[in-house]
Amino acid sequence: MSVDNDGRGSRVWLFAGVLVVAYLILTLWNIQLQTIASPDEPRYADAARVMLDSGDWVVPKFNAAPRLVKPVFFYWLLAGVGAVGSALGAPLGTAFRFGPALMGLLVILGTFLLGTRLRGERFGFISAAILLTTFEFHKLSRELVCDMTLTAWLLWAWLFFHIASKRIERSQSAFPALLGFYLCLGFACLTKGPFLVAIFVVMPLLAYLWLTSNFKLLLRAGIYWGAPISLLIGMWWSVAIQRRGLDAGSFILTENIKRFLGAKDHTQNPTPFVFYLKTLGENFAPWIVLLPVALYWSLRFIGVIPSGDASAPKKSIKQALYDLSDASKLQICCLAIPFFIMGISVSKRPLYLLPIYPFLALWAGWLVETTFLKKEGQSFCTRCAYTLGAILVVLFGGLAIAVGGFSDQLLALLTKKFPDTLFKPMPSEIHMATVLLVILAVFGLAAALNLKVGRRFNFMVQILAMAAALVIGYETVVVPNREREADRIQFFAALQERIKDRPLVTFEESQNEAVWYLNRPTQQIKQLRRPDLKAWFEHPDAVLLTPENDAKHKMDPRFRDAIRVLGPAIPRGDMSFILVEPDPAHPPDPEIFKPLPAKSGHHQKQAEDDQGDE
Repeated sequence: MSVDNDGRGSRVWLFAGVLVVAYLILTLWNIQLQTIASPDEPRYADAARVMLDSGDWVVPKFNAAPRLVKPVFFYWLLAGVGAVGSALGAPLGTAFRFGPALMGLLVILGTFLLGTRLRGERFGFISAAILLTTFEFHKLSRELVCDMTLTAWLLWAWLFFHIASKRIERSQSAFPALLGFYLCLGFACLTKGPFLVAIFVVMPLLAYLWLTSNFKLLLRAGIYWGAPISLLIGMWWSVAIQRRGLDAGSFILTENIKRFLGAKDHTQNPTPFVFYLKTLGENFAPWIVLLPVALYWSLRFIGVIPSGDASAPKKSIKQALYDLSDASKLQICCLAIPFFIMGISVSKRPLYLLPIYPFLALWAGWLVETTFLKKEGQSFCTRCAYTLGAILVVLFGGLAIAVGGFSDQLLALLTKKFPDTLFKPMPSEIHMATVLLVILAVFGLAAALNLKVGRRFNFMVQILAMAAALVIGYETVVVPNREREADRIQFFAALQERIKDRPLVTFEESQNEAVWYLNRPTQQIKQLRRPDLKAWFEHPDAVLLTPENDAKHKMDPRFRDAIRVLGPAIPRGDMSFILVEPDPAHPPDPEIFKPLPAKSGHHQKQAEDDQGDE
């Protein structure tokens, strides 16, 4: 399944250069149009801005209060790139996005280098190219959340471990690689805590050493000096904030253990694995179609499923596992153990699995190389190509006809079926989508009719072109439309002009974006739910921002009767917001202070957004 390879081929630098250029084009496309959005981005962005303004690089602050739910490294990253980007003339919100983009580039290069060591530079290139055109990876490589940074440190820890282990086996000095390994573990801990380091590195590493009967490697791994370095880097922040009188212990207890058990989070999925099996279908697109085939081909390759050769004995899974190469065992441990542990966790979000995406890409890359690019998969490859190509022609060709020729009818049908949708494309966007779909259909036809197994890069180039067209099409069509509907900058500019310096609270609407766009570092913006309204009515020390209407909900008339609206409504997308204060002449009905019996739609989403944190 894999072979060891030092990866000193002459094409390494060429492949790496192509990956860097492709990554920068796809990631930076329309990045200046993407605005800071709830739920998580304002928390990091505002804390980084306050860090730059205040000079306090130890205690992150959000909404005029310490924010200790994540360690400090990601705030450092955003503040650093924000300072550089602002000095070069970029808006601060856009400059912040270069932080996760930089870490995403490290993940791509780490995937390429690890794949090069495992099987060769072509394999590393295919795997990295698959990863950079995966939907969730592309999305998170420019989103202000810390998971891409965590993934970069964890992946490079694995890369340094592989380098060090091979040098130790050859009785060579492994100190530089071991130092890199321990430094990466420390910075991963400083990004999201020790719990995930244990899940994604420590436990798979111990399983790998057990499978390879190589626990003696630990004796020469420098644990006596390396572990203290990792702990010093990863845990000093906890000590620093504890010395400032803040609670450092609650981070590990609340944000890791309680969240794992489902006691603290908004995403409760107690059924093991089902949530991730379902969300991978979307988030690992378009390459998710390769993973079931990769599973079948892996079992066939190692002899668990008969290959048609009567002389080849069928193996048990246990025997086949022990017969694998060390590199294959490494990949299996890095995939199976984290997926199992995160799958049994009660709290689940799609981005929690991002650290295993490089290994999923390596698995998909192995399938492409062993079937489509080598003779042992010739017949299997041809059948897959014909089937996949025919599906792509029908799918994209049909979508092109529907979007280009029947856009009005299609939109009317979608609006009737999903009345709350915000997607209202302009004619130019419909035209762009039609062109892209036609291009994808052409590529699918080429994959079906022109595949020659002996021409090694034919299929790879076609599939990469399709994935790149999807990414660029998404950023060309979806991002401008999404930002136009959100209307954040114009909305908060109008809100700022209206409230001036008055205190502000929000009602049943996340205050996160208001904290970022109104930029009041010393004045907290509170968020009220129905039980909190009573205190506001009794002591109205702030103007209240509330939705006047949205697609599903109308304002409670009992609440409307007890307030005084300050000025006209402020539109935002298909919603409108009003600023209100209590009306002394009309006392509120006590019933409006009771929580709603059930939440749904927009209000349910806002409740989850306010509680949730990645």
